[in-house]
Amino acid sequence: PDYFIGGEARLDRDRAIAAIEEKIARPLGLSVTDAAAGIISVVNSHMVRILRVVSVARGLDPRDFSLVAFGGAGPMHAADLAAELQIPRVIVPEAPGLFSALGLLWADLRADFVATARRNVDAANAPSLQEQLDRLDAEASAWLEREAVARARRRLVRSADMRYPLQNYEINVTLPPGRVSTTWLKRAREAFHAAHEQLYSYCDRAEKVQLVNLRVSAIGITGRARARNAKRGTASPRAAQKNQRPVHFQELGKAVRCPIYERDLLLAGNRIRGPAVVEQADSTIVIPPSFEANVDGHGRLIITRAAAKATARARRR
Repeated sequence: PDYFIGGEARLDRDRAIAAIEEKIARPLGLSVTDAAAGIISVVNSHMVRILRVVSVARGLDPRDFSLVAFGGAGPMHAADLAAELQIPRVIVPEAPGLFSALGLLWADLRADFVATARRNVDAANAPSLQEQLDRLDAEASAWLEREAVARARRRLVRSADMRYPLQNYEINVTLPPGRVSTTWLKRAREAFHAAHEQLYSYCDRAEKVQLVNLRVSAIGITGRARARNAKRGTASPRAAQKNQRPVHFQELGKAVRCPIYERDLLLAGNRIRGPAVVEQADSTIVIPPSFEANVDGHGRLIITRAAAKATARARRR
């Protein structure tokens, strides 16, 4: 209903409806609602593909991780992406629209120093590898000194781009600490074999390992912001509900009346059963019918799959 929407937002909404109707709905013989739902499905498909690239394509199982939803639009799509990839948990930070900016402010200082090696990881090349690592360590330490990083907050992390001979692509592998020795070389080779097996499902421990690039990352550890403790409440989020309105969900194929919550009014311990929408100044969080959200002790929303009964109730609405 219009009385839920401010003047400028109403104008943006009307323009969006007109554009979808003219460019998509009318040419395809669809309703505006079905066309909009189709747009969201296409966007979700693209994001699922990207998530597969950074997880499955690297030998990682999405089911072993949580999905952090940030940005102004991320929390709108996160639950659908989690359902598609069977990610068990979505975490929405307190200010998702400011998450990248906060990360920039809180991130460690870092500079990477690289040297081409192109040598087999074997005893014959141990002296030259140690010489290159010493030089990179010195460059990295000098950078940290110029940045006035306190010694207690300095870290040097060594890694290398490694491959089997004649392979076209390398895998970056963290190198063991200490000086290059027979044990060091053995551990470096084993780290590469393990990484190769995780990424490609096989490795050849009888094959030589070639080191292409040596890398040393200079890291200056910055102070960490402490998570705030949210005020505690009961399981009921009723005090944070500000209205209701119809919201269309693709999985239901129709619009259902959803409670709309104000995030600033949610308390630790509140539980929200989907379908529902949580609004805040920098983002909108959509909780589909098959999900529920819990507010943790720091005010973060933890979104997980709801029990089957809750989904069935939503379908009957």
